[in-house]
Amino acid sequence: MSLARPLTIVIIAVALAGCDSNPTRPDDITTSVKTVTVNVPVPVPCIAVSDIPSVPPRTPITAAAGPEQKAAAVDADLKAYIRYAQLADPLIQQCSKGVTSP
Repeated sequence: MSLARPLTIVIIAVALAGCDSNPTRPDDITTSVKTVTVNVPVPVPCIAVSDIPSVPPRTPITAAAGPEQKAAAVDADLKAYIRYAQLADPLIQQCSKGVTSP
């Protein structure tokens, strides 16, 4: 005789016996609700999106450009990025001090 059938019957009997019991609630469980205030820091943008300067576009350079043209394009890009930094730096300084823009 195989053990599978008696083992199945025992498992089913144990499962049904577990479902039959009525669990009692311990007396030490409280049913009251306690309200707790939790302070959550919320990031606030210090500058408006419209105040952020746009990143300057790169100066187009053709493949056939000579060294002088490439140097002039790189110089123009550098000047544009310097101007961008001059516009962005006050905004970064303003944010680091926690000041918001109007």
